[in-house]
This record gives sequence, C-alpha cells and structure tokens, in this order.
Amino acid sequence: KISVSPKRSFDAARSHAQAGKKVCVLNFASSVCPGGGVTYGSQAQEESLCRVSSLYPALSGESAKAFYDRHWEMIRSGEMKRENRDDCIYTPGVILLREDGGDEEMLPEKERCTLDVITCAAPDLRPVEDGSMYAPSLEELNDLLVRRWRRILAVAASENVDVLILGAFGCGVFANPPQLVAQAFKCAAEEFINCFETIEFAVYARNADSPNYLAFKALAE
Repeated sequence: KISVSPKRSFDAARSHAQAGKKVCVLNFASSVCPGGGVTYGSQAQEESLCRVSSLYPALSGESAKAFYDRHWEMIRSGEMKRENRDDCIYTPGVILLREDGGDEEMLPEKERCTLDVITCAAPDLRPVEDGSMYAPSLEELNDLLVRRWRRILAVAASENVDVLILGAFGCGVFANPPQLVAQAFKCAAEEFINCFETIEFAVYARNADSPNYLAFKALAE
C-alpha cells in the first residue's frame, strides 16, 4: 500500500522499524558532498538525517567515495550539467540516535532502532552563481525522474525491504515541481508496487495545504 504522512523521514521510519520491519529511507542527497551541508549547519532533509543518526560517517567513508567522485568527474568534464546520475548508495544498519526534529534530543537506548538508507541525488534545477541552470523540457525532466525513481525502487526491492520511506524527492532546495515528481513516481512504481508491504511518503509539512504535501497526498487517494 501507499500512504502519505506529514512526518519527517526518520520519524516515519521509526515506528515501522520498532515493529520489526526491514525499513529503508530515501536520502535526498547532494551529489558531490557527503551529508550535503551538515557540517555547516544546513537544514535540508539530508542534513537532518545525518545529524540524528550514524549515516554521515558511512557517507564520508571510503566505500561511498566513488558515488561522489563520478559526479565530480562528469561535472568537471562538462559531460553532465546538474541532472545528476541515477547512482545510489545503499547503507544498511544505520542507527537512529536522536529525535528527528525539534531539539533532536538523544533517544534512550531502548528506543533507538536500526534501518537502511538509500542515498540518491535528484536533478538540481537551481540557478547557479553565473546565472545558468539545468533547464530541461518538462518531457525530458519527466523521463529523467521516472528513470531515477525506477533505480531507487529497484535497489530497495533487491534488498528485500518491507517498508520504504520516500518523500518529496528534490522538491525543496533542488526546486523540482512536486506534481511532476509525484506523477513520475506513479509511472515508475507500476512494476514494483507488489515488492513492498508499505511505501510511505513522509512529506514534512506544518500545514495540510503545503504544495509538496498535497501533490504526494494524491498518490494515496
């Protein structure tokens, strides 16, 4: 089944993990910097995941280095703009150590849980300092997003995940249109829908009329 909640990613994952399910969370990643701007205090989804868990040491370790190196090489050579690659990092055994949100207080040991994380970068549609930006047509962007979602779903399915926690992938800092991202998921998910017990879109929202939340809520209706 597909459900949508206004929760943060790890907050949504926690109850499933504590119920004994194999849970995997999608990390909306920077393609070139492990943990995004976590060491500078940035506040996007990836940074939040890294602050409250053991994810950051895994992303900054040698085993994840190839993911970032490939992106850097293609950007420097001009082979890639800011569409990013379909590459994923699968990190098992990430320990949730703190509350996801609020004061991020340390969890009592009995409330900590272990889950897996898929790290993947969405297309980056932000303008850059020189005024240029990656600006595909809607058709090109849709095709890219469908392909990216398929890759994420295929990786999770290959790991026999029970509960997959997704979200408004690329719809924050990277400025992807939420309705297009949601529709691309719907197209990509057709061949994977029976691979998981639950797919939950954790789309953090303080208000029920948040554009991101409304776009993904339609998937569960």
